[in-house]
Amino acid sequence: MYKDGVNLSLLSKKELFQLGMTICKEFLTKNNLALATVIAKAYGVEEENRGIYNPHSKMIYVNFTKCKPPIKNSSYSWSYPGYKADITTMGVLAHETGHHVDNLTGIRKLIPTTHPVSGYEPNKMEVVAETMRLFILNPDLLRLVSNARYDFLMERFTPVITQTWEEVLVDAPAKVINNINKNFVK
Repeated sequence: MYKDGVNLSLLSKKELFQLGMTICKEFLTKNNLALATVIAKAYGVEEENRGIYNPHSKMIYVNFTKCKPPIKNSSYSWSYPGYKADITTMGVLAHETGHHVDNLTGIRKLIPTTHPVSGYEPNKMEVVAETMRLFILNPDLLRLVSNARYDFLMERFTPVITQTWEEVLVDAPAKVINNINKNFVK
């Protein structure tokens, strides 16, 4: 269950994207940040990027073909909306929105880089995008994973999602919940 009682594991890529659009727009509006233009479509499989942000045009592209649906069981994949690993259309959109927020505010210069929030942080730009993705979609989980980054963002932005991480991930597979409890809950 998520905002408005939505079970994320039952949503299609398109429905997840639409929910992500609502959440990202609400986040940007609530924090007095300009909206980005978003283009989503199924590109060919030869296109390797799941998403791209163009800082000059302030455009976000989300490639539905490369994004994953939320895992529904104990499969190899860990991708689930609002989780540390999230390459669903909603997660990719929130990640690219993170690049947009960085472009507008320059927070890359200040954000703490300790305690990675995901496995994808090869440079400072991706640190910001991954941190913002989690802050936009599940700020309480960000608090558990990296309290320093959570505090940094809470000083600058107002989150839209106010549920606990358990409420956000209530319909996630057990392996996701078990991983959080094992590694982050004290």
